[in-house]
Order: sequence, then structure tokens, then C-alpha cells
Amino acid sequence: MASSDGRVRALGYVRVSTTDQAERGQGLNIQRRGIREYCRAHRLVLLEILGDEGISGASGLQGRPGLAEALSRIENHEATVLVLYRLDRLARDLLLQETVVERLRLGGGSVISVSEPDVDSNEPTRILIRQVLGALSQYEKTLLKARMAAGRKLKAERGGYTGGIPRFGYSAVRHEYVPLKANRRSSLVSESSVPGEPRSEPSPMD
Repeated sequence: MASSDGRVRALGYVRVSTTDQAERGQGLNIQRRGIREYCRAHRLVLLEILGDEGISGASGLQGRPGLAEALSRIENHEATVLVLYRLDRLARDLLLQETVVERLRLGGGSVISVSEPDVDSNEPTRILIRQVLGALSQYEKTLLKARMAAGRKLKAERGGYTGGIPRFGYSAVRHEYVPLKANRRSSLVSESSVPGEPRSEPSPMD
């Protein structure tokens, strides 16, 4: 769908997971800026930038409301182009990537990657390039998961905590959750229990 002045309407889409931020520096602000600059340079009417924060690229549409909304709006002809910073923001699973690309095409839309031009094409070589990029993204994701699993295993073997972020009011001590107050009392007792010295009581100001 074009605007009143004939310009193509576009939706942007950004996604980042914690591991992506740590490994690749693909922050949401970097992606948004790249999408805006691309649309400005190519005179696309950018309606909105939708996104999914902290969600894996291997997650399906049911777990990615931002992407699901973008697809729905393009299928309803509100826009005709989905602009990404990189193709792996769409998916880090080859089958999912190709499923989304085909769904967009059937709905009258297309995908533009700021970093990888002409990824959405019926030309055989372009299709091959897009699918190779998708396969590499999936491979990188698999390697990253393997490295993280190995790191967690090593940490656990050394007595570290590997259960994720503790819920509010708790901290991680070795292999278990400990309430913050109990953890603090334990720390105070440990610090004050010096052989040959009287145990000091916590100050009322603590």
C-alpha cells in the first residue's frame, strides 16, 4: 500500500535477546536507528517500529507479539514492507524464517534487511543467499546454546549458582535461593564470629 504521495508504507521490526546483546551488540536502539535511516534514505513511509525484547529468534509467532502484529498489519494492507536491521532479527531458525517470508509474500508484502540487500527475491541465487544466511544464524544460535550449557555445567561443578535470576526478595547463595534478610543476618554472624572476641550486635541504624 502506498501513501497519498505514492511512497511505499513500511513497518519496522526489532528483536533482541539477552544473549544477542552480550554476544553481538545488537541493541534495540542500534536496530531502530538503522531502520529509520534506511527508510529516510529510500523514501519509505515508516509507520511504526514494532519489536520483541528479550525473546529468542527461535521462538514461534505465538511467543512474539510484535512480529505477529507486524504480519497481521501487512496482511491487512496497512503496509507492504517489513524492514529489519538484519535478517536474523526475523528468525534464527531457517524453517521459521522461510515460513514468515512466504507468509508475507502471500499477503502482498516483502522483507527488507538493512544490512543484507535483496534478501526477499524470487531469483534463485538470492533465495540461496537468504537461506544460507538463515542456516548460518541457526548454526550460530546452536553453538551459543552449547557454550552457555557448558558454562553453566562448569559453574555448578565449582559450587556456583546456575538457576537464573533470583525472584524479588531473594539472593542466590551457592545452590539455593536465600531470603535477603536471612542472607544478611548470616553474613553479619559470619563476619562477627571471630575466635576470642565477643560477638557484636547489629546497629539499629543497619
